[in-house]
Amino acid sequence: NAAVLVGIFQTLFLGATPEEAWQRLAPGAPYCPFRDASTGEAMMPLGVVDVIEGMHAAAKVGFLPWIRDPEAFDLEAYQHYEQ
Repeated sequence: NAAVLVGIFQTLFLGATPEEAWQRLAPGAPYCPFRDASTGEAMMPLGVVDVIEGMHAAAKVGFLPWIRDPEAFDLEAYQHYEQ
């Protein structure tokens, strides 16, 4: 999961493409498939590069507006749905 976070940071904040981020991470492979923090069996294990590409695509289409404008992050909504 740390590799996923590093790759996402590179694409969202350092301007790397998903491919560039993966090239920097690939020497550390093999990585376990990415999964969320739930305790059950991973129903859909994803590769590190899959998650990096997904976050990059989400940012490109505007699903993460707080990346460009931190004021756009709705803390109250986050706290409500985080419970």
